[in-house]
Amino acid sequence: MYRSSVCTFAADYSPGDDASYERLKVGSPVMIIEAPPFLKTAEPMPMMRPNRGVVMSGDVGRIISRKPKDVWAVRVKAGAFLLDRRYFKPVEEQS
Repeated sequence: MYRSSVCTFAADYSPGDDASYERLKVGSPVMIIEAPPFLKTAEPMPMMRPNRGVVMSGDVGRIISRKPKDVWAVRVKAGAFLLDRRYFKPVEEQS
């Protein structure tokens, strides 16, 4: 006998919820608003490790690329990491 199961996931964030979402693109400056507990490097062979003060709240970086499921590759002073959208916000560039 075979069992089948169905899994559904509800996203708590949709692109229409935040007007700043449309402003995000490669090269956009962002500010970390919450330090993630774990970091995954944005490399061909990513490595996950605990965040021991490598990326902190208030750090500023730039978006490198967009990944599936609202994950973004962001380059900060300490390196390039894959961050979920909830950990940063766009920064207005001043001319």
